Amino acid sequence: MKRQMNTKKILGITIVFALIVLMLFTIVSALRTTRQPAALAGVILTPPPGYLIIPHENNDTVLSLKQIANELDKILKQHPEEKKICLKYTILGKNSFVLVDLTNDIIQKMAANATGTVVQTTWKRNVNERIRWCQRNGNFTPEGLAEPVSRNLYH
Repeated sequence: MKRQMNTKKILGITIVFALIVLMLFTIVSALRTTRQPAALAGVILTPPPGYLIIPHENNDTVLSLKQIANELDKILKQHPEEKKICLKYTILGKNSFVLVDLTNDIIQKMAANATGTVVQTTWKRNVNERIRWCQRNGNFTPEGLAEPVSRNLYH
């Protein structure tokens, strides 16, 4: 009878000990796989290789599309031999840029919004016409041309 009691006691202690070890293992595993805070997530935004990068001092202020078009026109006139141009600036301390790819006839704007999500807006076809239109009207979409496509690059 005493022997059964000792066996039950040892078995009970072993089960409690195993449960404590399992609980500690679960907590440690959860702490190891916890994601970093959202502020640290994301990708460093850089232009793709092959672009002539022109930094623009905007003192962290948002540039209007009209200002961007004026800068792009000036850059294209200064560098007529270049087929890929990148206008680089900062907003809220984050890199932002506008890519002009004359070979593929595309304008792309990539900028972080207030929550940190990078939004990519793409205008396809008729790059020079879009730039001229935007200088006068403040947008890259003259009548008859396709609307831009916007998408979030990451959250």
